Amino acid sequence: MKKKILFMLISMNVGGTERAFLNLLHELPKEEYDITVLLLQKKGGFLKNLPPHVKVKELEDFPQIGRNISYHPINKIKALVSERQYKQAFSLFTLHEFMRITKDRRSMFEKVFKNIQVHHEDYDIAVAYAGTMNIIT
Repeated sequence: MKKKILFMLISMNVGGTERAFLNLLHELPKEEYDITVLLLQKKGGFLKNLPPHVKVKELEDFPQIGRNISYHPINKIKALVSERQYKQAFSLFTLHEFMRITKDRRSMFEKVFKNIQVHHEDYDIAVAYAGTMNIIT
């Protein structure tokens, strides 16, 4: 029975990480591994170089997720206060201060992903092959 492997990357842009990843994929025997690549954005010059037996999926909710994790919280808090959404502003301020003190962003990711549809599929191995990208790890 084939082992199911999930690799997660930002995209297949032309770069050293992606080149190394392609080399790895070409070394893994397709008879032994069922490989899926989950990309945050299905784009890039190396996309066409993925082996034909590799399944490619895209995280379709990434634009929404990206907006929610890249905003500067102070600006969002000010906007909420100006809209008289005090409860949400206080909640975001509390979350921001907690993350700043603990240096732990997991609670923010939990909040962002709370409304994202989950696609359940089982894998034997999941590999975050992206470099420094918190959303993937």
